[in-house]
Amino acid sequence: MRYEILDVKDLKRNIIERMLHLMKKHYDNVLPEKFLMDLKEKDKVILIMHGDELIGFTTLMYISDVVNNEEITVLYSGDTVVDVGFWGQMELFKGFGKVLREGIGIYNNLYWLLLSKGIRTYLMLPLFFKKFYPNHKGDYPKHYKSIAVHFAKKKFGNWFDEKSGLVKPDPPADRLKPELARIPHNLLKNPHVRYFLERNPHYVMGIELVCITRISEDNMTRAGLKFVFGDVETDI
Repeated sequence: MRYEILDVKDLKRNIIERMLHLMKKHYDNVLPEKFLMDLKEKDKVILIMHGDELIGFTTLMYISDVVNNEEITVLYSGDTVVDVGFWGQMELFKGFGKVLREGIGIYNNLYWLLLSKGIRTYLMLPLFFKKFYPNHKGDYPKHYKSIAVHFAKKKFGNWFDEKSGLVKPDPPADRLKPELARIPHNLLKNPHVRYFLERNPHYVMGIELVCITRISEDNMTRAGLKFVFGDVETDI
């Protein structure tokens, strides 16, 4: 198994078709036209390969703007999926870590803007980062929220509800298939999972929670540092 990081413009048609197939396998209400339009606006894609077979991917783009008189760049995560038969693999984390390492070398004020309509994406935040918004402790620099609100408004306009911190696409967007959206009973004890459910109780409808964190070495967990700056050989 391996990861590949490509510019979206370099994707071949057969890979794009496989990406769409993976989305349809794991999500309901996937519209090919919308998928292709969303993909076209992205800068990069991380592909997860098992031999010659594509088994997962995530799309990424950089957005820059001035917030509170400061130049800010966010790395925005778009469509993300890993074939259910390969859940638990580390290649997506390794590829994402490499993207973060490259981004740190380019941008001074770099943040990760993540929209989460499922716990697996939300749990990447505590895996990689010490402080992120929102979280169950309320332990984050206060300007995180203002940056999240600014870029959510810029990217999603009226779909973003500032009061709840949720993006509610209209018409409704794709959503995890019911059998994949179910949360294992043992995870319900996890405070991050419980908090996500409090903030986004209707995630099964494709509603997304806006999240943000600063991408910097001093804000990374031990696992995050290992994925970003070192080789990962064992499960974490």
